[in-house]
Amino acid sequence: MSGIETRSISPSVRCVIREDGAVLLDIESGLMYSVNGVGGLIWEKLSQGIDLEEIAVSLAAQFGIAIEESRQDVQTFVNDLIHNRLLV
Repeated sequence: MSGIETRSISPSVRCVIREDGAVLLDIESGLMYSVNGVGGLIWEKLSQGIDLEEIAVSLAAQFGIAIEESRQDVQTFVNDLIHNRLLV
């Protein structure tokens, strides 16, 4: 996906994946974030080193949505992670 370079998960972030999503804890700031099931899937794929385009394609197929919508949703989620310093 153009516009966002590959980022890595901040070393200060701990994550617990659950069936209904994930909880992300930034131990440096003490802030906790809760994400829904799709956010948890994206986080899991990011932690496995999967690139954003592959994540978008996978989610589009899994949820039966248009690839452009999936790309936009993935990019928006990643932008939020960057803004909250969960990705560096």
